[in-house]
Amino acid sequence: PRPVQLLSPAVRAMTQRYNRRQRIGRGFTLQEIKAAGLGAAFARTIGIAVDHRRKNKSVEAFQINVQRLKQFREKLVLFPRHENKPKKGLVNDANPEVVKSIESQQNSDRVLFGLPEEPKGDVAVTITKDMKDRKVYRELRQEWVNQYYEGIRKKKAGEVKEE
Repeated sequence: PRPVQLLSPAVRAMTQRYNRRQRIGRGFTLQEIKAAGLGAAFARTIGIAVDHRRKNKSVEAFQINVQRLKQFREKLVLFPRHENKPKKGLVNDANPEVVKSIESQQNSDRVLFGLPEEPKGDVAVTITKDMKDRKVYRELRQEWVNQYYEGIRKKKAGEVKEE
């Protein structure tokens, strides 16, 4: 039995305000499908959403979506069109024994693969006296000044050595 919905990628919401949130996207990129060892046309036939316009912007998201496709491919059971003639292909058809064992089980899950779990945020830390006393802004400005004048200072040091 086919899943109710197409398998879709996990993507980040748009804009700075919402991009900490993950959501379900429109379709996998062509690169993600290729990395999972599938073709775009074949992926559409086995219940995978494909979006040829989407581009991968981060390696982490790319790897998550490729992993999602590979998990789907492992769980997928293709029924052969002709009962006793299973075909070989990108995803092989199931054997007659596997088909008979699966026919009794019905997939009732509405969503086959949910969104991956996001790691929890940082744990709150109690502020110590050392943290309060530290002048962080002053340290940052001093570091900026050091970097800004670094070249000039090196040039002057080189002139002093030549003389």
